[in-house]
Amino acid sequence: MGVRRVKPRGRLVVCGLGIDRPQDTTLGTIQALKDSQTAFYIHGDGHSLKPFLSAFCPDIRLLASAAFDALSESKKLDFILASICTELGEGNNVAYVTYGHPLIFSEGEAVFKHCRSRGFECRVVAAPSSVDSILAEVSDIEDALSSGYLSCLAETILRPRAGPRKGAAAVLLCLDRVVRGGRFGDF
Repeated sequence: MGVRRVKPRGRLVVCGLGIDRPQDTTLGTIQALKDSQTAFYIHGDGHSLKPFLSAFCPDIRLLASAAFDALSESKKLDFILASICTELGEGNNVAYVTYGHPLIFSEGEAVFKHCRSRGFECRVVAAPSSVDSILAEVSDIEDALSSGYLSCLAETILRPRAGPRKGAAAVLLCLDRVVRGGRFGDF
């Protein structure tokens, strides 16, 4: 009786790039991409990621938005999840790439949870501090920030008497949860 070989399962890394600028990434993200056979990137500007990947990870296959742009948002995520799990099941290492922190600014959290719940090895490689990048970009509102600002979960702002004082600056985290819950208009 022969020995049954088990095909190795791939690993998923959900990784962030600098806010809107791939060049602001970390060495950890570059290494994670180099270790992956396929990268998924669902935002409409996939063409801007190609030069970055060509420079650092020329052998990686990029599946960008053109493959699934015609799908609705919910069907797009379902398609991505199924495609990633297929790649992982075939033994390929996969990177899900997004801007900023991958569990805050995108569907990265859903991808991570979905794949991990199916028994795949998953990890997250964050971008450089997303909050620092945002604050650097908004340096023109220094006067507003000089009197302080609140950093909190977006859901906190929606609770009665829990938000910042009127007119105060706030850095809202996990805004995607509010949007997915259909409550963005409550702001």
